Amino acid sequence: MRSVLRLLAGGLLVALLCASALAQGSQTGGITGVVSDPQGAVVPGATVDIISDATGRSERRVTTGSDGSYTVTLLPPGTYKVEVTAKNFKKTVVNDAVVRITETTRQDVTLTVGGVTETVEVQATETLINTASPVTGTAISAQTMEKLPLANPNVLFLLSLSAGTLSEPTDVRTAGRGTADVNVNGGRTSNNSVSLEGVNVNDFNLAHFDTVPLPNPNVLQEFKVATSLYDATQGGKGGGALGLVIKTGSKDFHYDLYWQHRNDALNANDFFFNRDGKKRPKFLQNVFGGSGSGPVPGAGGWMPPLCCAMTSAGSETASRRSVASAVEILFFTGTNLS
Repeated sequence: MRSVLRLLAGGLLVALLCASALAQGSQTGGITGVVSDPQGAVVPGATVDIISDATGRSERRVTTGSDGSYTVTLLPPGTYKVEVTAKNFKKTVVNDAVVRITETTRQDVTLTVGGVTETVEVQATETLINTASPVTGTAISAQTMEKLPLANPNVLFLLSLSAGTLSEPTDVRTAGRGTADVNVNGGRTSNNSVSLEGVNVNDFNLAHFDTVPLPNPNVLQEFKVATSLYDATQGGKGGGALGLVIKTGSKDFHYDLYWQHRNDALNANDFFFNRDGKKRPKFLQNVFGGSGSGPVPGAGGWMPPLCCAMTSAGSETASRRSVASAVEILFFTGTNLS
């Protein structure tokens, strides 16, 4: 029965991801700023080109207004180049402008007088205070998810990294993905909402995260718990709004393989087991899989990430033994092939 439910959940997840291209607005970010000359005067009519580092393609091209400002929205989380060109000024390229989920990055650009055939490259500088939005929360990137240890392949264990959140200690001795709930600003766990690629995946029956379909952490680009002052596009409840975004394809081939092994070799026995003269419970868990993505030759585009993951876990206590296993193959929608 459990295997059937997991297969149904996996099929539902694939269907939701295929439809997510129509509902990605709430899980994107943006870049805004002002283009000025060396004296600080604004430069209207400048061309601003936003180029994705992952794909090497221009995501959006806009022109500054009469006040020299520009705003680019609906950008997938990631790293971008901001190229600015204007008459009588050198071409200026701002590298490593980071866009986070549901956040608008401020990137002002100062041009240098000269010919447009000359190029000036500068490094993007992040502002400590987000002046474009009052939403509070912490975005967790793919690099953070890869470096922080997880007892189980479940990113929900990292929810409490955001300010204003509190999570109960998790029993890491249990097999499977485990369970994790979070309280935001003192609210109930049932007040939280969750969306995957902008698609509402809340369990309206249990109102918890236990049965929410979750991709493997290796294929997540970023997630964020918005704790307050967010609008209805991010969540429809009064607690926290969890948004998850998966990785898209890239211009280069990327692949990885992983294997996580856990056993009871160094585990201490339970206090009550010692008191009753019982042996230490046995535990064994193996999580292994891989993912890969890259360009599609001759198609002028790139392949969305494909993840294949397998989990085999078992636990044995004095009174019972349980074994759980699951295999999931997930295709994630990326940028359209053109």
